[in-house]
Amino acid sequence: MKSDFPENEKEFNKLMIEIDNSLKEKNIPIFSRSIHSMREIAMKFKISITFGAKQGEANLGVYNEDNLSEHINNWYQSKYGNRLKVQMGVGTGVLLIRNDPWRIIYPLIFGTVSFVCDTNLDKYKDAPSITSDGTIPVLNILNLIEDMSTDYAKLLSESDLKIIVHHFISGLDSLSSLNGIKSKPFIKEARIDLENAVNNILSKQAHYGQSKWASLQFAEKLIKCFLKEKSVEFPKNHKLSELYNLAVNSGLPSFSTDLLMHVQCSASVRYGEEIISLEEAVNAHYSSLGICYFMAKEIV
Repeated sequence: MKSDFPENEKEFNKLMIEIDNSLKEKNIPIFSRSIHSMREIAMKFKISITFGAKQGEANLGVYNEDNLSEHINNWYQSKYGNRLKVQMGVGTGVLLIRNDPWRIIYPLIFGTVSFVCDTNLDKYKDAPSITSDGTIPVLNILNLIEDMSTDYAKLLSESDLKIIVHHFISGLDSLSSLNGIKSKPFIKEARIDLENAVNNILSKQAHYGQSKWASLQFAEKLIKCFLKEKSVEFPKNHKLSELYNLAVNSGLPSFSTDLLMHVQCSASVRYGEEIISLEEAVNAHYSSLGICYFMAKEIV
């Protein structure tokens, strides 16, 4: 082991700052830097780092191969906290419940899963996501709504639950299809637009005009992706109806143009020159997911 291997906390912190800055320059996302830093340190000192011990069990003041993974995990947890968390799903969306917007997490599904929408949040909270005895795992949709409290859930009516189920299933179908074409042209950029549409509704500095514009950009890129895959030239504008007509003429099965109308807007919405309400922004988001459902299935 080289002589510059850290022997105390000060030296370890210095090493971690150097490694973290190096990973930052390589554009390694925060949530995966811990594992990358272990690899960097193992290569730097030509050692093997032991994995598998529980986080938090590192021996204080002891920096050897058996303790490094825990020290590294603890260092990243201390520096970045919740930013280390990564949501294993196909995306997020907005649900409008009793005129309030909520973030919904759309899970990544393998095999068969049974969904329920039960106001008793504890009933399925600890249900396994994977089973080995042939039974079908159960997920409560309400547990996928960020910050949904037990007390609030109990207030939801049957009508509320039906609306939640409808938009959840629709959104999940759309984003699951989108997840299958993530390597296609413009899709990476479209996903960023979708994320912006959601965040501009839910952030503390909510901007519903920016959200609707992002929904327009999301839908626009999906249609342009289809046209690109068909080698069809398209105008560089934001008119969904023109792009849609080109796509239909190029083999896209037609769908309700009402979806396009709910998303279409002018650039003035970005500057507050045209006021967009919360309901309009959410409807644009819903409609863009509807467009996604039809487009993603045809992009192969």
